[in-house]
Amino acid sequence: MEKVIITDKALDIQFPPESVRIINAKDFTNDIPSTWELYTNEYIPFKICESFEGSGLMIGIDFSISQPIDKYIIAHHFISSKKGIVFFFSENEQEPLQLESDMGLFRNKAIKLINNEKLIEIITNDQEAEKYALIYNDDFDFSNYKENYERFIIIDRHQITNEWGATKLLLNHGLSLTEIEAEFVLPKTIYFKNKLIEHSIDKDYTVRISGYPKEAELNSAKTLLVHYEPQIRNVLLIDDNANKGWEFALRKIFKSAGIDTKFSFSDCEAISDFSSYDLIFLDLRLPSNNSDDKIPKISNGYSLIEKIKNNANSLHVPLIVFTASQKARTLHDIIEIGADAMYVKESTDLNPNESLDNYLDFIREINNQIEKGLQLKRYWSAIKRIKNEFLPEVTNTGALILKDRIIERLEMFYGLIKKKHEQSSYNDTQFHFSSDVLSFITLWSILNEIQECYFEKGIGQAYTKIKDFTTTPPSFININLDNWKVRNQLPEKYFLVEKPIIEEDINMGGGRARPHKDHIKKDIFSNFQYSKNPPFFEFDTNGFKYRKNYKERLSLQIAFLILAKTQLNSSSKINDYLKILKEANEQRNKLYITHGEDVDTTFHNQLEKDKPMPPNLTFELFGLITYLLTGCDSIV
Repeated sequence: MEKVIITDKALDIQFPPESVRIINAKDFTNDIPSTWELYTNEYIPFKICESFEGSGLMIGIDFSISQPIDKYIIAHHFISSKKGIVFFFSENEQEPLQLESDMGLFRNKAIKLINNEKLIEIITNDQEAEKYALIYNDDFDFSNYKENYERFIIIDRHQITNEWGATKLLLNHGLSLTEIEAEFVLPKTIYFKNKLIEHSIDKDYTVRISGYPKEAELNSAKTLLVHYEPQIRNVLLIDDNANKGWEFALRKIFKSAGIDTKFSFSDCEAISDFSSYDLIFLDLRLPSNNSDDKIPKISNGYSLIEKIKNNANSLHVPLIVFTASQKARTLHDIIEIGADAMYVKESTDLNPNESLDNYLDFIREINNQIEKGLQLKRYWSAIKRIKNEFLPEVTNTGALILKDRIIERLEMFYGLIKKKHEQSSYNDTQFHFSSDVLSFITLWSILNEIQECYFEKGIGQAYTKIKDFTTTPPSFININLDNWKVRNQLPEKYFLVEKPIIEEDINMGGGRARPHKDHIKKDIFSNFQYSKNPPFFEFDTNGFKYRKNYKERLSLQIAFLILAKTQLNSSSKINDYLKILKEANEQRNKLYITHGEDVDTTFHNQLEKDKPMPPNLTFELFGLITYLLTGCDSIV
């Protein structure tokens, strides 16, 4: 057992050569690095403790050591580092013990204050030293020590939660303490080291999830993260405590991504476009780092959220608030202004299962935000292009605000896709809420605006030989016809034409009554029709025929535009688009929310929850609508 004496002056006591190692505390520099700026009183005691390797020491601390070196902090560092037994010595063992300034040391009966005579006995007599060590080890009660010293030690709760939260996140992620320390310097404060002891975390410690009640769910979430992680290329971390472990933690979790770190709101002012990031992590409590004569553009975390989420370029980027706060009000406030989620960093008082719960919350939220972000980015990028690349006919004309209505509907669709990832399981289960159905039918409704944009209607007049005897003198009747043709196109392409049909009445005597204007009806004729075989829509080679309800047949109207409109009929994907239109129309006819055209006898035989949307149909319909609006089939 190596024996050590720590003092700050020359001792009057003589010890046999090589029996003890005497350390002068004043030999240690007081150049405190920035990482210790919140714990300046701990730095020299830490350096003294770190100057010894290994354990099994017997450490005697001179009770007369004077400030600014704190003898009690020296003792706490050796105890929290588990380097041996600690005692104090003094010429007068009756000195008053300060039970507050020692941060609870002497409340533990293992910690003794001995006189110089006893000190010499322990240093020179190995048997006495071993006896003293046995008594110390029997009497030392870590729970008692923890309960007492935590009442008096000064700690920064915000910083310790950051340091502890990042460390525990990595341990739960599967790294050992040794693996973490190989690349990252863990905090060496008394509080942090004692927390490692309290949670039985040593060099060889690894988290074992066997027996954890949510083991299967956690394994599934980690597997999903392994799938998503390579798709995350650029992560923004905004946190003044990023160098306390969170930047390192994110680098370990997102191995394929670059981590761009900002330490203040001022640093964020230089970012002109947040859309390049796949994920954003934000700590609400940040300094501005602005000089007194400069007004910061971003004053707090809330204003930064608003800046990111109110910008059309970056509103799709998932933003997760990092916080040590568990206030429900915080979550409410950040969600109200556009943040996507909040992760509460792990505190130091969670038990092993609660710690894994916290880690599972993190992984599940990350998976959800990645999935949401990738999907929203795909849709929002396309919507931005659509807005800039509309075909000329997509416009507002007079009282018709078709372009604005289309934009509004696209944004509604985007919001419903977003809502899908934010919807609670309770609402899904209890109230059968279906974002899939709502987003699909919102997209489908855009087809109504599209046909209004592309068809010129109400074209044509017919003159009859029927006289209108309600006028003086009687005049021949002029009938307005509602013919539909593709707008702004030569040669003209008619989807439907109307023809007047004159009906005659037979009077009571069996004679023919004189026909009049109330006996004229109009029938619809078209040369376009459904087909049983792909591509499911076609022109009738026999010409125009009587067609019933063609003004209500939206799928036929859109199919005609695809095949007849010059800007649309040259794509190599025409047949694919027609197939999508057919399948989307069939799905639309099955939805409770529309009660479509073909409600058969089986419609009422199932609950709506048992009629799932076909996978990818909504995305395919979005691609079709994008093509219809722009004439470009490479946007999606």
